[in-house]
Amino acid sequence: MMNRQQVTLKVNVGGIVPGEPPALAWWKRARRPDGKEKIISQSVKVLDEHLFQQLTATVNAGDAIEISVVNEWPEGKPAISYLAGFAKDGQRYGNFGAAREAA
Repeated sequence: MMNRQQVTLKVNVGGIVPGEPPALAWWKRARRPDGKEKIISQSVKVLDEHLFQQLTATVNAGDAIEISVVNEWPEGKPAISYLAGFAKDGQRYGNFGAAREAA
């Protein structure tokens, strides 16, 4: 049994993090309960090679984009998160509708 969640966020591109697999670094502003703003930065793995090629050809550091991130909790295994798709200027790339098949 695997639990799966897919979320969509509006973020700013921080850059591409090289590695195996590569990752997308991103940041966004969040408002704290006291009204002050805070910057949250994270990275998400890009497991799909074709999606990674589209990402590197389309986005630059500082760009405002929408990302779709999948979080999976396979039974008896560590949780994973990965980029399922992204959108820039109304053009969507990758898969915003469903998570990848479990291996």
